[in-house]
Amino acid sequence: MKKHVHFTIGPVQGFVAQSRRTRDLLASSFLLSYLSGVAMAEVLEGNGRIVFPYVHDGEGREAEIHDPLLMDILQYKRHGTTTHRRWVGSLPNRFLCEVPDDFHPDRCVKAVQNAWRKIAEAVRGEILKSEILALGRGTEEIWNRQVDGWWEMAWVEGAASHLLDLRKNWRTLVPTVEPGDKCTLVSELQELSGWIRPAGEREHQERFWTAVRKRVETLWKSKRELHENERLSAVALIKRFFPRVAKEAIGWEFPPEALQFPSNSYLAALPWIRKAVKNAPEEARKFAEEVCRSDKVSQSWHGRRFFENPGDSFVFVNLDGHVYFKSGQDRLFERNVPDGIDEAYEKLTHAKDDDGKDLGEPSPHYALLIMDGDRLGKLLQTDGVEREDVSRALSLFTEDIEEKIRENDGVTVYAGGDDVLAMFPMDKVISAAVMLRNKYRKAFVEVFGEGRLESLKREGALPGISAGIVFAHYMVPLSGVIAHAHHLLDDVAKEKTGRNSIAIGVWKRSGPDLVWSMPWELFGENENDTLLHKLAARLGEEGERGVSGSFLHKLREQLTGELQFDENPEENREILTGLIAADYMRATRQKGEEAREKAKEMARTLLSVCLRSFYKDDGQLMREQMPLSLDGALLARFLAEKGSGSE
Repeated sequence: MKKHVHFTIGPVQGFVAQSRRTRDLLASSFLLSYLSGVAMAEVLEGNGRIVFPYVHDGEGREAEIHDPLLMDILQYKRHGTTTHRRWVGSLPNRFLCEVPDDFHPDRCVKAVQNAWRKIAEAVRGEILKSEILALGRGTEEIWNRQVDGWWEMAWVEGAASHLLDLRKNWRTLVPTVEPGDKCTLVSELQELSGWIRPAGEREHQERFWTAVRKRVETLWKSKRELHENERLSAVALIKRFFPRVAKEAIGWEFPPEALQFPSNSYLAALPWIRKAVKNAPEEARKFAEEVCRSDKVSQSWHGRRFFENPGDSFVFVNLDGHVYFKSGQDRLFERNVPDGIDEAYEKLTHAKDDDGKDLGEPSPHYALLIMDGDRLGKLLQTDGVEREDVSRALSLFTEDIEEKIRENDGVTVYAGGDDVLAMFPMDKVISAAVMLRNKYRKAFVEVFGEGRLESLKREGALPGISAGIVFAHYMVPLSGVIAHAHHLLDDVAKEKTGRNSIAIGVWKRSGPDLVWSMPWELFGENENDTLLHKLAARLGEEGERGVSGSFLHKLREQLTGELQFDENPEENREILTGLIAADYMRATRQKGEEAREKAKEMARTLLSVCLRSFYKDDGQLMREQMPLSLDGALLARFLAEKGSGSE
């Protein structure tokens, strides 16, 4: 006899989103995926099979494993060796399995608990030596409480996809309110020293964390692993340092590219770094030489990922990401930048690019992309749709996805099932998002065929994928950027725009600024020629006469909202086109009929972006509806300017 079991592990957002650094984000995403894989491995060891997601053929110990992370887990469990040595998560936090009737799901729970304790002990054993524990107050008790109480696992027997959601609503684990000073990373947990600042125990607390920082610096020869203002909980300490002890924790080491995962500041600067290497190699070399005279700047080694043979620019492309920015230099040197660095940077930023313009400073913005499949629940409940077919389509989607992201200068944080989390330089993310959306659709076409997908569309069960993109200043806290990306994905793309859509936001140092969304089928399928690309090109093509921000902000003040000049929507749009074209000609000081026609063409493109397009609840596509919002045009101009000067 066989039975179906749904299994899930969480919290997801509470564990992943509370990340200060990109490596925190990578480590937490991987750990969640790894622990889910440990539970899946227990199913296979118990002669069961994973029904969803599609990770193997066959069943039990004889299964042919397709997912590389699951393969690593099983190989190490059985033989003490691994093939892939994965460091990017690829397994979702929930799965459906078929197991023998005598298999109890508590086996999965215990396997996860044991794996987590082993990981925790690897971190603790390396860092919290007895002399450090002696400086704390109840540190061991805090550690054990947080490690043992962090994960919430749930399972339910039955094949229906909604059963697990019902089970999760019946919460059996009530989080305790932790006492004392809180962790600077995971805000609901107590920091490990146990001392309380408001109670006059600051000196004891600082003595504890100074000892931890010295221990970390001794182990890994870096002062940047744990900043002076960071006081961490057990969970946060594990997230931060697990990659350093991966061999002891899970059986295989993390490679240098994982330990030196690109920072958001490096990704923001990457397009500028490429231009500097190409157009000003001597100035770049001299700048790097001056920077390396200081002990306040460390090499990042991020360039190994993006530059195959940088030659004499090797040191330059491997600097700490902050040092490429004037604001970053001020921060590193506490507004006392050495003259040599200041002068070398001045010469570098005044070197000429291919167009004869100054290189200037890099854009301070990078991009975070999150994607999630749509209507899979409804698809799985549709007559004639097999779970194995859906799993196979998702497996095709994630096949070689990391290489595709890398081709767009991106770094993958997580890619598994219908979920993707990745980071990019701002000039590559939109093209990458379109590429991934096309890849997703192609995977379902290959498995289901065009005819079947048309039928599923009529039934309201057509699988799609939505995306949220945040263009964020590199100094904005990463945890806030992740939360905003989820808001764009869930509340804007999926709910407001109607699924199978893209939502984009900008977060400057001053806070969230622009929010815009559109259904994919109107956005465009050409990776480098979307509606936003077209409008950005039109807004920036006039050179010195290009459209100023004041022009768009003036339109925003005058034309935003329900502008009803005519009862006929088409005639109303034509009136708006004329008004925008006239203002455009005045702003750019153009005259003549030919200029007027070009202005109208630009205005129509602008309106196609700035009028709201969305899906109704019944799936009907509503094109270019009022009200009018200029956020889309301001976003296009932001892209045309590559985010420069947008502090």
